[in-house]
Amino acid sequence: MNYWRGFARGSLVLLVGVVLLGGAAIAQTGTLRIGIETSLGSMDPMGNAVTTSLSAMRNVYDGFFERATDGTIVPGLVESWERVDQLTWRLHVRKGVSFHNGNPLTASDLKFTLERTSTYERSEYQEVGGAIQQVDLIDDYTLDVVTKNPNPIFPSSIYSLTVMDEEWTTSNDDAYVSTHAMGTGAYTFVEWVPEDHLTLEANADYWRGAPSIERVIFQPISDEATRLAALESGDVDLITFLPIENIDRLQDSAEIEVIAQPADRMIFLGFEHSEGFPTADLRVRQAMYMAINIDEIIGVIFDGYATPATTIVAGPESAYPGFDGTMERQFEYDPVRARELLEEAGYPNGFEITLDSVFDRYPKDEQVSLAVTTYLRQVGIECLLNVRSRSVHFGEIMNAETDFWLTGWREGSYDLYEAFGQHILTRDPNGSQGGWNAGWYSNQEVDRLCAEANQALSADERADLLKQANRIAMEEIAVLPLYAQYDIYGARAGLIDFTPRSDMYIIVRDISFK
Repeated sequence: MNYWRGFARGSLVLLVGVVLLGGAAIAQTGTLRIGIETSLGSMDPMGNAVTTSLSAMRNVYDGFFERATDGTIVPGLVESWERVDQLTWRLHVRKGVSFHNGNPLTASDLKFTLERTSTYERSEYQEVGGAIQQVDLIDDYTLDVVTKNPNPIFPSSIYSLTVMDEEWTTSNDDAYVSTHAMGTGAYTFVEWVPEDHLTLEANADYWRGAPSIERVIFQPISDEATRLAALESGDVDLITFLPIENIDRLQDSAEIEVIAQPADRMIFLGFEHSEGFPTADLRVRQAMYMAINIDEIIGVIFDGYATPATTIVAGPESAYPGFDGTMERQFEYDPVRARELLEEAGYPNGFEITLDSVFDRYPKDEQVSLAVTTYLRQVGIECLLNVRSRSVHFGEIMNAETDFWLTGWREGSYDLYEAFGQHILTRDPNGSQGGWNAGWYSNQEVDRLCAEANQALSADERADLLKQANRIAMEEIAVLPLYAQYDIYGARAGLIDFTPRSDMYIIVRDISFK
């Protein structure tokens, strides 16, 4: 049965199937087993910026900063901070914290981490390093970060970056660092078997206090049906990305609890904008927008567990500077007008294009991609589908080796500038911006507004400038926003207290057995 659930963002968490069979208590152990949707590419926290990996590693490593449940930045290993001038941020490091090997945390470790974002060959934080002019140590627990340009949201921009032990990292080669972990977090590294499991144990000396769950095992299970079967059989206790088509059945389950909430990840399509390519013509991009029935994708493929997107950040305005709640979708589904626009653009018989997509990253990613190609063929565009693993797909996007692609983005800084800096701003070959702008979209006015926003004297002025940039880019269809997915988890009923986070991180220290 299909349902249309037009939930607004901020809806209450949906709980189904929470009744315990006969009131019997579930047996508890000291181990929490979590089935995750994709494999962990590296133990090096800079070597894989995919949310699933960041989530797992956040249990071993602590961040410079943390986020409260409302999305605001709060102290982490940086206990306090202030802006000294337009370019300089002063960070005060928390005292009394040690890495798991006993090494004390000092400002030198934070300096090393920030500089490694650009010096580590496989770093996926090159934009962070490219934006920093220098890092100066003031004393053992104070450092100044000087940015190349004014950056009023610097703390937010490095939220997902975690602090590494300088001595341990430099004493081991890259291969060892990418297969082991040494942080200050609530859990210590035990074992990682790629594609099979990551095992962590509680850090009894954690500076926030020892976590209640003694051991956690992250187990990648990419196939949705297999992941759910593992939960139902008791092989795992909690799973990510529970298959949507099973929610109705699980409503009557006494053993499984389903937890669903609107997510911050936006799914969208990117285009080649280079002169001479069909999608460089705005009319072609408009036609493709009108050809895709986004509401049908949400209603049929997601059974209503998604919301239409208007841009590449989720909102609301109070949490995401630059998000404009008044902005609507640029075009509704209109295949007749789409054909007319293609003819006006000089493609009365359409053209051939390949959609590069992925089968192992997002819920229903392959089904959505197939639907997009079908819609485009219906208006005369011969759209082929090239589906591959995420390890290949995202590498080709970052290397600008694709002309038309499906991707997703959850903005960890909760700021439109950062998302635009990755996907919309003019691509810089040196890596300072546009790292995911594979289509070479470039608009000088958008670039100017974003740069001006970072020099604005007030938060309101900055947000207004970003809104202007947002509207221009979306009207030009720099990318084609599709939908915001829901985060849907499954858990053994009555076993754990678990509340999903908006950043999709599973922080085990915040989970407890009932």
